[in-house]
Amino acid sequence: MKLKKLAQAVAFASIFGASAQVAASAADFKVVGYFPSWQGSTAEVQYEKLTHINYSFLLPNADGSLKPIDAPQTLIDLVSRAHAENVKVGIAIGGWNGGNDSAFETLSADPTARANFISNVMAFINQYDLDGVDMDWEYPDPGQSAKRYTLLMDELSKALKPQGKFLTAAVVAYGNTGAGVETEVFEDIDFLNLMAYDANNTNHSTYQVAVESINYWAGRGLAKEKIVLGVPFYARPTWQKYRDIVAADPNAACRDLSGGGHYNGIPLIKEKTRLALAQAGGIMNWELTQDAPNQYSLLTAMDEVINNLSTGECGTAVEPTVEPSVTPTVTPTVTPSVTPTVTPSVEPSDAWSASSVYLSGDIVIHNGNTYEAKWWNQGAEPGSTQWGPWELISGVEPTIAPTITPTAEPTVTPTVEPTIAPTVEPSLEPTVEPSLPPQDSWLATRIYLSGDRVSYKGNQYEAKWWTQGEEPGVAQWGPWKKL
Repeated sequence: MKLKKLAQAVAFASIFGASAQVAASAADFKVVGYFPSWQGSTAEVQYEKLTHINYSFLLPNADGSLKPIDAPQTLIDLVSRAHAENVKVGIAIGGWNGGNDSAFETLSADPTARANFISNVMAFINQYDLDGVDMDWEYPDPGQSAKRYTLLMDELSKALKPQGKFLTAAVVAYGNTGAGVETEVFEDIDFLNLMAYDANNTNHSTYQVAVESINYWAGRGLAKEKIVLGVPFYARPTWQKYRDIVAADPNAACRDLSGGGHYNGIPLIKEKTRLALAQAGGIMNWELTQDAPNQYSLLTAMDEVINNLSTGECGTAVEPTVEPSVTPTVTPTVTPSVTPTVTPSVEPSDAWSASSVYLSGDIVIHNGNTYEAKWWNQGAEPGSTQWGPWELISGVEPTIAPTITPTAEPTVTPTVEPTIAPTVEPSLEPTVEPSLPPQDSWLATRIYLSGDRVSYKGNQYEAKWWTQGEEPGVAQWGPWKKL
């Protein structure tokens, strides 16, 4: 049954959201996918599991004219197939474009160029029978650039809305760059697609990144129904497509790490979908052609959660309730440093295993230390990284741990804790201000956060996300934006 044709709203409680909160109804929930002009087949798209598709990308010129669209016949075919399934198609304008947003900066500052741009966009929409625009200016900077972006979006909205066309925008997950989108824009758009990925060049799109992204935009006043959480269908730093990862190893669909690449497998995608149902108005992916087919499909995993269907592949990996293995009647023989009210899903005495799946709250022993899982993970070694999924609880020796059991009746349920906020890493704080003045020289040993500015080889650069040791100006898709 198509998402938009469900007759009744299905309420869900998010695993990590407040249990009393009623989740967004499936009938109103948006499922957005991007389709790139340079790859993929329109025949392979699962239209029945989508509400919106954005064809990527249309590029502007500085005078407001538009560059020719790549693969126009693919766009025509996409629109025909999507409309047959009652799915809306928009044109995504901009994209990363090698970090070059100069055309946007120039045209937005000139009233004549803005008028030309809007006129050309409307003509393009009518030519290809499109349903709206997704503005992908990456990224308007806080200050004068932000004000021009606001003006451009307002004028574009006034042209689109009388014709019944939608206006959305792809925006950064959080951080200093987010201020480039002023709150006045919230009234002009139908919703924002939060790019809650590429937070770093390793484990770039964790559950915590999703939580922080939603919290950032909701905290600025964006209505719940206008928040659409973005997820990646690719890995970093390997840049592998999810479909290629699974083709090489089908079991990788149930993990988030394979061959050195960090991605979102089926269990994590389901967690994020539950989060979006509880706290947002939809979920988005970049991008559709990177998804795997059949039971390994991430889009199918989303659909199963949204419509309360069969759990399918990896269905038991992230069940919301786990029977506690702690026996409350056994007398404890451990030091007071262990919290007696924890009800982990694995025995605290169990040694960490790379092949085991751990849920939030699970406790393990590794190298003589006790660790608690902060979120779902598999194969992530405790203590191996500062920002990983494990929190050090104490240095209890493994020989003491087997007798850990609380004497008091358990005071918490065996379900996963509703929020992960207490373990937010400093690098993910959405409101971090630049820690460096613009004139400081780049140092390979220093940690930089989103918005930090450095000088290197005569140029000024701004960090797009957390980074250390990545030389500015070297990688096209790296963490540094040239100013």
